[in-house]
Amino acid sequence: MKKLILSVFAIVAISFAANAQTEFGVNAGLGVSSWTGDNDDALESKFSYEFGLTAHTTLSYQFNLLSELDYSNKGTGYDQGEDTNVNYITLGVSPEYMVSENFGIHLGPQVGFLTSVSDDDLSDEGEDELKDALADVDFGLDIGANYYTISGWGFGAKFNPGLADIADDGDADLSNNLLNFKILYKFNQ
Repeated sequence: MKKLILSVFAIVAISFAANAQTEFGVNAGLGVSSWTGDNDDALESKFSYEFGLTAHTTLSYQFNLLSELDYSNKGTGYDQGEDTNVNYITLGVSPEYMVSENFGIHLGPQVGFLTSVSDDDLSDEGEDELKDALADVDFGLDIGANYYTISGWGFGAKFNPGLADIADDGDADLSNNLLNFKILYKFNQ
């Protein structure tokens, strides 16, 4: 299933890139993440981070295809002050509408592949058990806005509401949520 999803994303990205101008870049940001779902009364937000690569493929004067491949730290905090960090490699592909020459908004799907889990309150064995209790794949939306300068630098904000249940054991219904603020740089400016 993972290979099929990645293959579809790759084919779409390559076909658009073959017919349009593509600008590559990097991004890094800080944000706030949380889990929502069943029994989330004891869950709180925690600081998170994300960094990765971007590709902006120009489709027309007002439309781009925004592709992001990121390392994303998500998870939740607890009333007692401990954090659970859940790390993903995420791939998002979104149409981006350019409201003006430098400002764009986007909305599209995002898929994340679980890479690691850490928890302030668990042993290594407990972290392994937690990772086994979480789904290997997470699905969500990528909703955001970016502002680009002429020099290639920019900044953006995005919200990733989770659409999938990340609790693999069936006992709980949990989803990831992430609000992130980023600094962007396009190489081809």
